[in-house]
Order: sequence, then C-alpha cells, then structure tokens
Amino acid sequence: MCIGGAFTLIDLYSQRSAVARYVSGWSVEQTLSWLQQFGSAKVYQPTEADHPLFHFCSFVGLSCPFYFDDYLILTVPTSGWFYS
Repeated sequence: MCIGGAFTLIDLYSQRSAVARYVSGWSVEQTLSWLQQFGSAKVYQPTEADHPLFHFCSFVGLSCPFYFDDYLILTVPTSGWFYS
C-alpha cells in the first residue's frame, strides 16, 4: 500500500511480497529500522544458524515471523510451527 509515495505496512504476512520488493537492496539493519516505524521487530529465535527468525507485530496487533535469506531478502514463511 502506498499513500503519498510512502509504503504503509499494516500486515506483514499479507503484504509480504510488496514489502520484500520495497526493501530490496537494503541492509538487515535498514530493514529492521524501517519495520520499527510500523510496530515491533525482534529476534524471535536467536540461533547459531545463518538465518535467525524474527517476529514482527504491527501497531494494529497483526504479527508474523520473518527471516533474511542468503541474499538478504526479507522472507515470510507461509507455514510452520510458529503459526500453530
């Protein structure tokens, strides 16, 4: 969703493709900072793995997990234990 040229994030899960395109080329830090404008983005599952799992919760209470893949592309899983 774009209003006046700015992207407005309400629900990361339903807007996942648009968000991934919007933040394409940004660093992880830039993306996390941008997400913080619309809610909270925190490490949900800190691990030794290459792809820690994050959790985003918007100001309207909609939440979902996400991670950054090998190419630093923001990725939202569409199924898994975190949705049960």
